[in-house]
Amino acid sequence: MSTTSDGNEPNRDARSFVDAFLEGETLAKDGLDTLMDVATGIYVAVTRTAAYFIDLDGMQMMRVPRILDRGAYYMRRDGEWVELLAVADCTVGRGLVLVLDLQLETGAITTRGPSSDVETIARLRC
Repeated sequence: MSTTSDGNEPNRDARSFVDAFLEGETLAKDGLDTLMDVATGIYVAVTRTAAYFIDLDGMQMMRVPRILDRGAYYMRRDGEWVELLAVADCTVGRGLVLVLDLQLETGAITTRGPSSDVETIARLRC
């Protein structure tokens, strides 16, 4: 089982929503155009290459590569919850930009993005 950067188990609700989403269950409520005006909740932002699960309540995120005919793109810490410091941009039609603390040996804070353009954003039922 993965843990957050502080060694704690990730939000159980967020993890169960991710598992159900990956198994094909429809969890999304009405779609959103942006997360820039949102402060709470659990969301999935889908791009051409990955689904990003963004837990604003627990300030964590998980990237899960999509299996595509064009191939999947894999990144360090895929499938693991990582500490989310800020959502710099999450808007449909634009690249997703997240500020993360990947707990690197250098102590550096990492910006992930811009990703490929966000295709959809949905709040997961909570």
